[in-house]
Amino acid sequence: MLKPNIYTLPKNSRLQDALILAGGLSDKANRTWVSQNLNLSKILNDEEKIYIPTLSESTFTPSLNTTKLSQNTTTNAKPSLNKSSLEELITVNGIGPATAKLIIDWRQSNGGFKTPEDLAKLPGIGPKTYAKILPQVTL
Repeated sequence: MLKPNIYTLPKNSRLQDALILAGGLSDKANRTWVSQNLNLSKILNDEEKIYIPTLSESTFTPSLNTTKLSQNTTTNAKPSLNKSSLEELITVNGIGPATAKLIIDWRQSNGGFKTPEDLAKLPGIGPKTYAKILPQVTL
């Protein structure tokens, strides 16, 4: 987006409205990813974050016929809290781009996760999210 910021929109505003308010997509935005992954007619909710990757970011999109859990099980390995990329972490049910970035930032700032239970120390990960994510990840 040309002007990323926090915007207040009228109730029942759509993603397209937010993009217009933010000045549209920048030249660095991954327009292919946007066209394949974002529904511009989606009605937005309060406190919703819209993240658009740049062309230089690698992006992972599960195929339409593959669920997030089966994407992980095809490799017989759970994503690692200490080693997985943002793209790998978002394949976990309960982890979106913002939470994946939080995990990566925390592991870099704290020398990695010592136990999977360290996940509960992250700000913004409440008991329900923690309980959902924990069985799906490893160190």
